[in-house]
Amino acid sequence: MKNIFINLFFYAFSFYNLGNTGKVTTLVNTFYGAVAFTSDLLKWDVSKVTSLRGTFYNAQAFNSDISSWDVSKITSLDSTFSRATVFNFDLSTWNVSKVITLRNTFSLAEAFNSNLSTWDVSKVSSLEGTFYYARAFNSDLSTWSVSKVITLQRTFYGAQAYNSDMSSWDVSKVTSLDYTFSNARVFNSDLSEWDISRVSSLRNTFSVATVFNSDISKWVVSRVTDLRETFKLAQNFNSDISNWDVTDKMNNLYDLFYHAYAFNQDLSLWDVSSVSNFGRCFYYAKSFQFKTALDASWQDQDSEYYPGGFMYTASCALDTSCGFCGKQSTNLNSAVTCSANVQPAKDPLKPCLLCANDGAECCNVALQCPAGKYEYVPLSASRECRNMTNNTCGIGKRFESASATDSLFRGATTDDGTCIPCRPGKFKSTISPTSCTVCAPGSYQNLPGSGLCTLCPAGKKLPTHGTYEEHDSLNDCEDCAILQFSPFEGQTEECYPCMTARTTGSIDCAGCNPGTYKNNTGDCVQCPSGYFTSKQNLRRCDDCPLGYFANQLPSLDGTIRYDRCQACQRGQHGTIPKAKNEQEGCNNCASGKYSDVEGLKFPIGCKRCPKGKWRLLLLVF
Repeated sequence: MKNIFINLFFYAFSFYNLGNTGKVTTLVNTFYGAVAFTSDLLKWDVSKVTSLRGTFYNAQAFNSDISSWDVSKITSLDSTFSRATVFNFDLSTWNVSKVITLRNTFSLAEAFNSNLSTWDVSKVSSLEGTFYYARAFNSDLSTWSVSKVITLQRTFYGAQAYNSDMSSWDVSKVTSLDYTFSNARVFNSDLSEWDISRVSSLRNTFSVATVFNSDISKWVVSRVTDLRETFKLAQNFNSDISNWDVTDKMNNLYDLFYHAYAFNQDLSLWDVSSVSNFGRCFYYAKSFQFKTALDASWQDQDSEYYPGGFMYTASCALDTSCGFCGKQSTNLNSAVTCSANVQPAKDPLKPCLLCANDGAECCNVALQCPAGKYEYVPLSASRECRNMTNNTCGIGKRFESASATDSLFRGATTDDGTCIPCRPGKFKSTISPTSCTVCAPGSYQNLPGSGLCTLCPAGKKLPTHGTYEEHDSLNDCEDCAILQFSPFEGQTEECYPCMTARTTGSIDCAGCNPGTYKNNTGDCVQCPSGYFTSKQNLRRCDDCPLGYFANQLPSLDGTIRYDRCQACQRGQHGTIPKAKNEQEGCNNCASGKYSDVEGLKFPIGCKRCPKGKWRLLLLVF
């Protein structure tokens, strides 16, 4: 039933029996875009089905009980419930032991919060975007076996209720943590024992994770090259990461601690000699006071790019008196005066408490009223939280409170709640005292006050996470280029290669796909392991070259296609061409030698460790 209902939209469709489903082997995109579909599927026999990729994608009204489905043969749950905004049935009994990819499975499934603690995910290699903006999700995932997972990009991005224990997760094969906990606003699980030694990028990993302050001092970051916005707006973070093994591979620290109000650790031991972008690294990091130490260390290492004072705008680092009672305020425009009834005590030798309201160093012991309430102080009674006159906002309208002390509108001291229509490029699908959200990749909204975003049409793409200006018009959806195509609405990544696509905006492609070749009879035949094709309609498969091996990563539908070859990792060199796997095609550099590039062909390319440094031979499994 692959694509049987794709693009029918089901605006007023009532679904009845389509016959015996017991022989069906795929339900790929079956109810894709069925925005009004609500029918009962409980009795469907899906025991032979191997893929549920995109089955309920954008089925915005679907919330039927499918808990008894036999999914034991399923290998792919990619985008299965993506944008199924009201779905929240129990899936705890599903047998997912054969599933190898959970990419975007519950992305933008805003109501979903089923118990998934019993799921066997031991074969899963990708959790990319699995719970992306699944705002209600907070199931216990502490027992998940993720030892085969290689990417956690955007896994919990925008999962604003999620705070499960993840301390025992084995992430030793993960290579990217980009945006993993970005905008996960209550997340604060213990990640101290995570082995991230293979991770090369921590871009936006904890950005806007406003509560996070786990001890990550032991993380091995020697392969990391990108720390852009890692702790941006992580207002509570102050873990001691001074001993992180930041090496000369690091090249980007842009916005690293931007508005990280609590951070104040000495990072002068970091190797920043190759960093080319320090922009706004400690901008509005109000507590930070180690500018002198970094001037002595970082500027000496990288005098060409180190910007000095600009990095520390509106932080305490620019004034040694800043943040002390009776002395300079972090607003850089007044003195701090602490009265007797505030915390901490009035002591000119101790720093004052930095408040989340972005300026006041001395704080009353606040009630921290939730969003939609404010602190009421009667003349002769205990303080209390009272409902604001405008204490919630409807769909398509954002809540604002000027007196609130954080981005979740908590801690307000005045009845000043207001409701403002979401601007184009943003949406809000709930009745709540919350902000509007930028449209997700693959979608746009050109009208104000919207409760959802519109998917880009087939033949177009919109891969950016970007700002609302990049999602406020259909024109933001770019046509697939010539020699590319996309059959799907809401394309969130580059369009697919297609040698027969002669115009921009193509929605289909004729011929043999990459990973196959066209034989003498015109049939499409899959390339054997160790070979590949990366273009359409090729007559033969090419060898995987020395330093590479046969692709092991599944495509969106869970199938491994030989449309590329994987490179030997850094620290390895090639052994034979046409290798079928990493063990066959790659060896470690000898002890005392290293390689900082992927896909190295010959052992002679391994470099000797510099004087004063050494390398123990480690086996890579």
